[in-house]
Amino acid sequence: LNNEVNVFSFGIAIMFSFTSLMSIGFVIASMVPTARFAQPFATFILFPMLIFSPVFLPIEKIDLPVLTFIVNCSPMTHVVNLLEGIWNGDGWLNQGPAIFGLVLTFALCLAISTKRFVGNKHSPPINKKRCLDTLRTNSHLDNPTTGNEYSDHFAIRSLSIHCSHTGCEMTPLAATSHA
Repeated sequence: LNNEVNVFSFGIAIMFSFTSLMSIGFVIASMVPTARFAQPFATFILFPMLIFSPVFLPIEKIDLPVLTFIVNCSPMTHVVNLLEGIWNGDGWLNQGPAIFGLVLTFALCLAISTKRFVGNKHSPPINKKRCLDTLRTNSHLDNPTTGNEYSDHFAIRSLSIHCSHTGCEMTPLAATSHA
């Protein structure tokens, strides 16, 4: 146990690692239609990333060059190397490969997810029936008016509700238009 751990530096390393790994979640969120599909998709990505990292087996013990290459490409490898280096008292300047790997992971994931979120002009149509059923069930409302296949705009009692592929937004109707 190292008694000379710089707690502040280690905390920064944890936050830096966390931010880089969570950027993978942005990519997952941009690829799946609902949160229900995100969990198995994330499991499919994150468990191999954990297995192919030095969390359980040091890189030096891996004999196969292909497996060594896969382990070295895993973002979790860079997290382990960064945290281990900072914990052992190595400076940030000695963590160049780990920092580069995590910055690269963050940049690629951010670029991919931004392209998918912002660049998706042809969003799939929302499920009008499910949206209407959810609104009726959750708010005990009846007879909403609906919009086109790409968005739904509901005028229900004193609320104006607009649903699209990005979610639902509720705003109060103006007093004059509701009367």
